[in-house]
Amino acid sequence: DEAERKQKKREMAGKWAQGKSKADAKKSHARVQSYREAFRQIQEATGIGDVEELVTSFMQAEDENFRLFNYVNTLNSEIERLEEQISECKNEIEKYKGSGAASDSQRRKLLKDLEDRLARTEAKAKSYDGKYKIATETLGALREGIWKVYNKIGCNTPTNAELLGADGVTDGNMMQYLGVIEQRTNEILQMYAASMMAEG
Repeated sequence: DEAERKQKKREMAGKWAQGKSKADAKKSHARVQSYREAFRQIQEATGIGDVEELVTSFMQAEDENFRLFNYVNTLNSEIERLEEQISECKNEIEKYKGSGAASDSQRRKLLKDLEDRLARTEAKAKSYDGKYKIATETLGALREGIWKVYNKIGCNTPTNAELLGADGVTDGNMMQYLGVIEQRTNEILQMYAASMMAEG
């Protein structure tokens, strides 16, 4: 009687183990399917089908984003420097316009030199403003593209929202968004590769 009960317990435990194993297999299959779907969405969003090419493309995009970010910062610094020079030139012009101590010809020559310097500096500032505008537009497009990829591959989770804030992609957090996208992409690619290996 005791041996029979133990045997029934073992059989029951075996059935539970089999049921659990089947449930785990179904979960694993569902997870693989979700990773395949995510990979398909990445392929659709990027138009890139090869895993290696996709990884290379993401790395190049991250490098380009960083380069543009640094370029915008450099332009901002240069614009500020040029604005200071313009202000200094205007002050010197005003100073020499009112100065009665120097001879008229000296004042006119100094004034002409300062006005020429001011014109060159303003032209440079205008050029930098144009470059800055283009770089800012490019960064805007990058922010929009990063946001689309971020949402499309399933990065928009409460944990990531808490980490990155509620402001969306900004110049200040762009690199963090790219890091989250890269991490998620690596997960998807690893699961995709594992599923392909499992299939043979």
